[in-house]
Amino acid sequence: MSEPPHFTTPQHHHSRVWSLGGWSTYFIGKLLLYWYGYIGLHALENLLFAVFVAAPSRGRLRRWLQRLIALPLAAVLLYYDSFLPPFRQFVKRLPEILSFSQEYLLELSGRIIDLRLLAGFLILWALIEFLKQWVRIGGMVIVCLTALLIIPLVPQNYLFRNITHPELAEVTVKTQEPNTNLTPSPSPNSRPTESVDFDKLLADFFASEARRKVTFVPAADVSQPFDIVFLHICSLSWDDIRVAGLEQHPIWQRLDLLFTRFNSAASYSGPAAIRFLRATCGQTSHQALYSPANPGCYLMKQLAEAGFESELAMNHDGHFDELLQIVQQQYDIQNRSALSLVDLPISQRSFDDSPIFDDYAVLARWLENQPAGGKKPTALFYNTISLHDGNYLNEPGASRDSLKTYGKRATTLLDGVVRFFDRLESSGRRTIVVVASEHGAALEGDRMQFPGLREIPSPAITLVPLGIRVIGPGVSRPGAPIRITEPTSYLAMSHVIGGMINNNPFLNTDYRPESYLRDLPQTLFVSENEDATVMAYDNGYVWRQGKDPWTPYKAGRR
Repeated sequence: MSEPPHFTTPQHHHSRVWSLGGWSTYFIGKLLLYWYGYIGLHALENLLFAVFVAAPSRGRLRRWLQRLIALPLAAVLLYYDSFLPPFRQFVKRLPEILSFSQEYLLELSGRIIDLRLLAGFLILWALIEFLKQWVRIGGMVIVCLTALLIIPLVPQNYLFRNITHPELAEVTVKTQEPNTNLTPSPSPNSRPTESVDFDKLLADFFASEARRKVTFVPAADVSQPFDIVFLHICSLSWDDIRVAGLEQHPIWQRLDLLFTRFNSAASYSGPAAIRFLRATCGQTSHQALYSPANPGCYLMKQLAEAGFESELAMNHDGHFDELLQIVQQQYDIQNRSALSLVDLPISQRSFDDSPIFDDYAVLARWLENQPAGGKKPTALFYNTISLHDGNYLNEPGASRDSLKTYGKRATTLLDGVVRFFDRLESSGRRTIVVVASEHGAALEGDRMQFPGLREIPSPAITLVPLGIRVIGPGVSRPGAPIRITEPTSYLAMSHVIGGMINNNPFLNTDYRPESYLRDLPQTLFVSENEDATVMAYDNGYVWRQGKDPWTPYKAGRR
């Protein structure tokens, strides 16, 4: 018996229009990722793409062309919705990426590919295949994407209500006696919750910062000269310290002043070095870093005018991202050649196999090169990349996974700094040592960035330790570090250093580090890179990428 003829009814044609087929998993998966904060979502672009893939195509060739176009469009749209850097940045950094070793590229691939998410998508696909015989899933997707177009019309004060801090664990540094904190003052982050023009708030911040400056005034009594050593450490934030279990490392007990909410304001080494070496002026925008600054903003120039001989040392050759050249330019006196590393022990290799030298050995060589007398006091800027992502230990059989070796490398670095303290004390040289970090390593990552990615300068990346220790014969100090818990940045460091230059701590046997904290400048949390800005607001944070709208920053843990 022959089958009855098949007719295409209007209802059947309507179902074909709304059928997304296998693309349902793509869209529902993205909606779920957006809901849980793993990606953003551009509703209009996704809605147009959904209509494109749902539209019926008559003829095999047209269907084939539709699928051929849809696949790359889907990949581009997913990248656009993600929190990855803009594609132009990827292209710009492609030569650097190509310089990575195969082992490091494989390690990065393992961080990007989340097996839990892959398993979740397989389960989602199976569930959709089961439900689509009863539920018009394509129509639901279209409705959801259309609804998301309405959300930006909701008043801004509703979107930004009850903003909370991201899940940053409080790092507790054990001390031998109760902490002495500064008297708490009203938080500069406090803002009313009504609608706010965040662009204006950011512009006002930079305008205010442009008026702030610290000038070093030498003391009248120069009978007790001292050196200043700045130790600038790549890839060490408070969040990394927590993840690596280094909260109780002895170094934190050896500091006189410890800033626990210091914002480095940058998530990459070049901008961080520029900000550090322009520490005597208020914070500028990321774009302004690449224009000449007022002469009084250069840290090493001010120190030279205050009577210090400027010197430079690194535990690497500084070729990557032209860091050595960037640092030399910021001296604004004349190009300073770095300390020779010839014959020093190589402790690590970088991701491009270039040598990284032992931190203590480099610092010890600098100290050995200092004459006993008859020379100006010295201001040393030392940069170390011992904790940089992609490094591996220069040992036979050592793991090439830089995340797994981070704890060991960080312990070795901090142990070396403590040894350097001891070496300075035994030498009898009067020295002020500033231990600071460029930015964090993003050791754990979050929902918006996989481990090691630092395109969004989040608090977990740019809230870094900064400590100051005065070393010299006869210096007495309290038994525990004084912890500064207010929001601060480079101007606070310059304020303390300027105070010590003007009021020499070695002239007074009763050295009191808290005396240098009077009128300490606080700084609202604003961190930037080329394409992303994160700003404190109403006891939390907001952020934007490029010219996208500001949104609450609620990354959370992966």
